[in-house]
Formats: sequence, structure tokens, C-alpha cells
Amino acid sequence: MSFFSSFPIEPYNFGNEVDFSFIQNLTAYVDIIDSVKDQVTFYESYEILENERPDVLSYKLYGTTEFYWTFYLMNDNIRQTGWPVNYKDLVKFVIKKYPNTNLVTRDYFFDKFLIGETVEGVSSGTIGVVVKRDVNLGHIIIEGTKTFTAGETIQKQGDSTKSIALHSSSAEHLATRHHINASSEIVDIDPSVGPGSLITPVSHLDHYRNSNDANRKIRVLTSDNIVTISAQFGRALKEFS
Repeated sequence: MSFFSSFPIEPYNFGNEVDFSFIQNLTAYVDIIDSVKDQVTFYESYEILENERPDVLSYKLYGTTEFYWTFYLMNDNIRQTGWPVNYKDLVKFVIKKYPNTNLVTRDYFFDKFLIGETVEGVSSGTIGVVVKRDVNLGHIIIEGTKTFTAGETIQKQGDSTKSIALHSSSAEHLATRHHINASSEIVDIDPSVGPGSLITPVSHLDHYRNSNDANRKIRVLTSDNIVTISAQFGRALKEFS
């Protein structure tokens, strides 16, 4: 069954058109698969392999590519956030999303290093513009890729009274997004002290990799049930009104 072929055809007026156009109602929804996806007799667990596409997995499990759509309806995680991508593409995505340089300080900077200000490293001579701040983590994000020296003083350009001591710096995509405790619960830290040995930092890249890896663990309809459930789903959609 081609997934979209079973959606009902309905008349619809576009704008001020007098005549109806007949289109598929893609908002139609039936709960055939929802009613069985938690019943252990209907599904089995599967972990998606690197670079394994939905159509490839459908053929691997059922001998045909046509049941790829069932993976999305069986698993809310990939329905909401998408099929897992390969690690190389994931890294490219995260770097594109977080392309800047992250500075970490233990100093307070509530009233300085404001967004849009230009700052410079006293030792390195590196100059950059502040584009984001996170006072809860002690992070100052500088536009672009910059190289600063750990331990050096960073100051507002032209104003040495506005300065902080640099604890460390990194590419933004490798910077800490949040911290977790031994139970993997997100916890706050004192940015003037740092996380301590019992707290684990989770970077932006870690966060997306963990989410991507979690999406690899899915439920699939068993080969004994796939044809029957698929047919029931198609009939229910055609009867939708």
C-alpha cells in the first residue's frame, strides 16, 4: 500500500475560487496502529543501524519497501523528531547550528560583556564580538571561530575596567549545554566554582548525539502482523469522514 494513496479525497475551495478542487485530506487520522503499538504480541524491538533508511529497513524486515511508514506511526520519537541521521551529518548540523566560540569564566559578568560589545584577549590579542551570554553557566559566546589563551584576561576593547579572567574556551558546538548528576538529571551549578567532580557536563554535540542514538531504538510490527494491520489502516483511512 502506498501510504498517501489511502487518504480520502475531499472537495476544497482555495481562496475565492468558485469551483471546488478535489485534494487528499492529509489531516485524516485513524488509530489502528496506535491501538496495537503497545501490545507485545504485535511488535518487536529493533535498533536502526548507521545509514539505514526507512525503505531499506522495510525491505529487510518485510521483503518490500512499502511498509516504511509504519515505523513513524509505531514510534512517537521519530514521528516528532525525525529518522536518525548518520554521525557525520549530525556533526555538520550541530556545527552549523553552533558556529561560534565559547568562553568560560568563573568571574561575574552581569553588568559587562554585553551582546554586541567588542572584546579582546590581553595576551592573545584576539578580538571578537559578543553574540550570546549565559550567566548561569559562566559562558560568553564570541562570534565566529576565535583562538584565546586559557588563563588570560579578556577585556572590553578600549576599557580595561571591564574584564574577566578566562577559564577555558572551545568551539561552541563542543561547549557545555547543561550538567547532569549521577542519575542523569539536569542540575544547576555555581558558575563561580564550576561543576565539581560528581557532575558531568553535556555538550551541544553530546545532546544531539544522545537524542539521535535514542531514536535508533524503535518498535516495529512483526512480519506476521504487518500485512493485516497495514490493510486495516488503509481501509479505515478510506472510510474516514
